[in-house]
Amino acid sequence: MSYAMIRERLIEWLDKYIIMDDVTLTDETSRYGTLALEGPKAAAMVQELAGIDVTKMEDLSFCDGAVGSVPCRVSKRFSWGNPGAEFFTETANLPALWQFFLKRREDTGAGRSDTRR
Repeated sequence: MSYAMIRERLIEWLDKYIIMDDVTLTDETSRYGTLALEGPKAAAMVQELAGIDVTKMEDLSFCDGAVGSVPCRVSKRFSWGNPGAEFFTETANLPALWQFFLKRREDTGAGRSDTRR
């Protein structure tokens, strides 16, 4: 998992080190995406939606989980002084994951009124 903006440099760098090994490097950037939850209520929301207590995780560690029927890898993020999470899943699952987040926000009245992606 890496950021799309560095993928070409990353592929070049990795290619230098896999010359003698039997390794296949595949760019699956378009296959996966992420959504993040940040802010003072993010940890509680992650616990409720995914059953994962990010406050007990090491920074930038990850675990496999699910939000509803959406399988995802959850990585602990720490921003603005609060623990949060980044949800990594297949691109096809992003709209359903987004809807879970929006529904939870509507149910609690939490978050901003801005729902831009």
